[in-house]
Amino acid sequence: MRLTSGTTTLRRLQPADLSIFQAYRQDPDIARYQDWEAMSDARATGFLTHMARITPLMRLGQWAQVAVTHTETDVLIGDMGLYLSEDGTEAEVGITLGAAQHGQGHATRAVRLASQFLFDETEIAHIRAYADVRNTPSRALMKRAGFTQTGTSTTAGVKEAVFLLNRP
Repeated sequence: MRLTSGTTTLRRLQPADLSIFQAYRQDPDIARYQDWEAMSDARATGFLTHMARITPLMRLGQWAQVAVTHTETDVLIGDMGLYLSEDGTEAEVGITLGAAQHGQGHATRAVRLASQFLFDETEIAHIRAYADVRNTPSRALMKRAGFTQTGTSTTAGVKEAVFLLNRP
């Protein structure tokens, strides 16, 4: 997998991404709106190695993480979670970028690339995304990427905006 739009590329995560992956994943300002927890270096290396080798990338009922990189340098700037439902009818996306990468259009390009990939490679009818209602930039991102807010839900005490993108 290698998808590019302007200065943003999606590719598989790899063990060489460890130091940057750990830096933004351990940033409390980044982590506060996420549902993952920081990992030890050993666990993160195992995770990155697994994501580099997993075949096929998209599997029913499973999450896959992919790298978001600068196109020219291939340096990691964030990662995206892609989930394919157990029945293959819907997907979910989530994105995390390092703080220095915010406001440059990378997230919008990455979500659009991932959405196109999911529609091209699977039979899904739509893609869902969730954003903590306090995370105004994330909610704005989903709208820029073409998603429509369909309501809110509460998971583990966190109120989230629910977004949907239907197959074109």
